[in-house]
Amino acid sequence: MAIDHLRGAPQLYQVNKHEDVYRMRFFSPLPLWAQRRLLLVAMNTEASNGLPTYDLAAEDLASEEAFLRNELWLKRTDNSNGEARYAPNNS
Repeated sequence: MAIDHLRGAPQLYQVNKHEDVYRMRFFSPLPLWAQRRLLLVAMNTEASNGLPTYDLAAEDLASEEAFLRNELWLKRTDNSNGEARYAPNNS
């Protein structure tokens, strides 16, 4: 994840409103320590592609997104089809 960030193409994650929670969907595996942190405030849900998906309350969304940006160098995407796994390199 750090290497992708340094290359200017951070890995992506997606957030969608799902019923009364926000669903975070990741396109690559997360480090175990990051998974443990998310499990403190979110519920791990079954994903059809086998990659991490978590449901969390609205009040936890901002702090967890800050964690993903600051500690894992991930970038949120609005791409609903989930095909993009890296942010485009704008250099």
